[in-house]
This record gives sequence, C-alpha cells and structure tokens, in this order.
Amino acid sequence: MLHLIFPPVIYNLNFLKLWGAQMLTQVALNMLYYILVIRIWQATESNTAVGALILSFGIPAVIFGPFAGVLVDRWDTRTVIVATNLLRTFMLPLFVLAVNFPPAVFVLTLIIAFITQFFIPAEGSAIPSLVKKENLISANSLFTLSLNVGMALGYLIASPVLRVFGLNWTIFAVFFCFLIATILTERLPHIPGTSGGKGFSTVLSELVEGGKFIASNRAIRSSIFSITLFQSLILILASLGPGFASSVLQVEVVDVSLIVLAPAVVGVIAGTFVLPRLERRWSDRSLVTLGIVSGGIFLSILGLLRAEFWNFDVTKVAIIALFFLGLSNAFVNVPATTTLHRYVPVDLRGRVYGIVNMLVSGVAFLPILLVGSLADIFGVASMLVLIGVLIFFLGLYRLKRGMYTGKEVILNASDPI
Repeated sequence: MLHLIFPPVIYNLNFLKLWGAQMLTQVALNMLYYILVIRIWQATESNTAVGALILSFGIPAVIFGPFAGVLVDRWDTRTVIVATNLLRTFMLPLFVLAVNFPPAVFVLTLIIAFITQFFIPAEGSAIPSLVKKENLISANSLFTLSLNVGMALGYLIASPVLRVFGLNWTIFAVFFCFLIATILTERLPHIPGTSGGKGFSTVLSELVEGGKFIASNRAIRSSIFSITLFQSLILILASLGPGFASSVLQVEVVDVSLIVLAPAVVGVIAGTFVLPRLERRWSDRSLVTLGIVSGGIFLSILGLLRAEFWNFDVTKVAIIALFFLGLSNAFVNVPATTTLHRYVPVDLRGRVYGIVNMLVSGVAFLPILLVGSLADIFGVASMLVLIGVLIFFLGLYRLKRGMYTGKEVILNASDPI
C-alpha cells in the first residue's frame, strides 16, 4: 500500500535504513519513558513531578542544542548518528538499577538527552542529503509517521511487556532496539561536514551565522515557529496525560496509552497518507494554518469532556477528538519541516536543527512547569480549554492576514509560510 503513495521514497534504500533506525529508537525510548512517567505518577500523583521528568528530557536541548548543531555541521553526519546511537545503547542498562530511585532517573535521563542533542540535528540534516528535493514531503510524512507511531507503539507495548516479562527484560528490549538501529545507521553512506569551521573559538560565530540566516528568512522563521508551537504542545500534553485520563475521563492511568495516545497516532497516520496528495493543490503554508486552527478546536473539545458533567460516554468523544488532534499535528509538522529541508543550505542544516531543538525544549520549559502547577490547582480540563482557545485564535489571526488562499508555491526562502 505504501508504494502507491510514497513510490520514490520507499525504493531509496539509504532512506529506509535511516527511517527504520528512527522507528526502532522511537519505540525503544518511549517504552522507557512510559515506565518512568507511570512510576513517578504512581509515586507522587503530581502533574508537576511528571512535568519535571519530561523537562529532564529537554533541558540539555536548551543548553547544548545550538552548539551541538554547529559541531554536527562540521562532522561527518553518519559518524554522529552511529556514535550517538551506540552511546545511548550502552547507557540503557543503567536504568535497571535506577528506575526506583527518582534522582538517579533524572540524572540518567539528562545524560541520554545530552547525547540526543547531537543525534537530532544529524538525523534532520541527513534526510535532504539522502532524498531528492521533490520527494521531501513524502519523506517527512514517513518520518512524522514513525515519530508518532513509535511513540504510541512504545507506550502501548511497554505495559504488557513489563507485566509479562518484568522490568529487566523490558529494559533489555529497549537495549536490543537501539542495537539494531546502530547497525542500520552504520550502513549509511558518509555525509561529510560542510561548514568548514575548526576549533572551538569559532563555534559562537558559526552559531550566530545560523541565527542570522533564520532571522533573515521569513519562511524559515514561520516554519520554526509552527514546529516549536506544536512540538511544545505535545510535550505539555504528555505531562498532562496521566492527569487527563484520571481526572477528566476518569479511567485508569495505565490506560493512557490506549485511550489517549493510540487515537492521536492513528490521526497522524491518516495525515501522512493524505498530505502527499493535498500538496498537489495546497501550499505548505495553507496546510500549516489549517492544522493550527483545527488543533485549537479539538484541544478545547478535550477540555470540555468532564465525565461528571455529561450523560454520555465522554471517552468515545475524546477518542474522536484525539484522532483529529493527531491529524492536525501532521498538517503542521510535515509541511513546516519540508520547508526547512527545501530552503536551508546544506552547510547550515545542523545549526538550524540545533536551534529548532533548543526552541522546542526552551519554549516548552516554562509552560510545562506552569501548566502542570496550574493543572494541580485548577484542573487539567481548564488548562486544555485555555491552551486550545489560544491556539485557535492564533490560527484565526493567520487566516485574517489573508496569506492562505488557493494554490500557493514558495518560490524562495523569503516567501512567508
């Protein structure tokens, strides 16, 4: 079936290696994250504590992300991908000893997140080196698919694997997935660094160069804003997920993966099949705006589904709303990422993706703490409605500017998305 929608991409063996490695690492890491999030929620029943754990995934991005991007532009991309996968592989067994000791969990999570700061810009900059420009939206659709399916699949299988095989074997499964991913990426072609920078004395100037490029290109700025907005939203929702299941839907917290994540990922899957066809008639920027408006609507609907207020099964409505929220996510992230791949010069890709990674984590940093704390006071439902309304009006503002009518094509990097 995939060959009917993504014909050029699925015959690209090098892309498939990278894609397969991404899927494996996503499944593995999210199995691990599920275990950690559930353990901390069960121990504290605090949205703030869960938010603090999620922030430990993102803090290194704020501090090291941009500088890692500078170095990735200098180094061979394949070497960076293989090395980071290998390092994370051999860090994983330490969680067997640390999973019941929260301070150690936070430390190990920070270390793995630090290593990942080099992996993210390397992976992002490798895609346009392996895929032709005209096939980027198909490639990014598949990467968005594997990103979200990997997250859901990791969450879905973590609980039964943990119940049946226990903690040690679950960690071993995570280890094994990373080991296979390392072997796959080791078989990628070399992609030499092109920035020309040497030594650490020029790191800051190279980083400034990447920042100036972003600041001078409206399309790039707008794409980064859209990606940051929705990736931050995902992190915020992840921190509220256990509380949403428990207090809003009034279901067991262990069912978060089935009720909350699964329908959203199915929506993302639907989006990845639809987007390559819509691209023929809609511009990237039109699709992004549609995703923002619809995302705000369905997020607000989720916040209104208090089980005690309605005489129908709110869980079924939530599943439908989450499906369309996942669809909205695909409509924002795939076209916006494709714009970056199309218009960021090869010698700046690592820096741009490092800055994007920093912004995603940095922008989400305070909202996760703030929303988690406010959710503990005012309730998860109130926070979902507030965030949804804000996103909806942002989408209306973009529509009001009259930028998104008919079939539009970005002709150069200064053309607004």
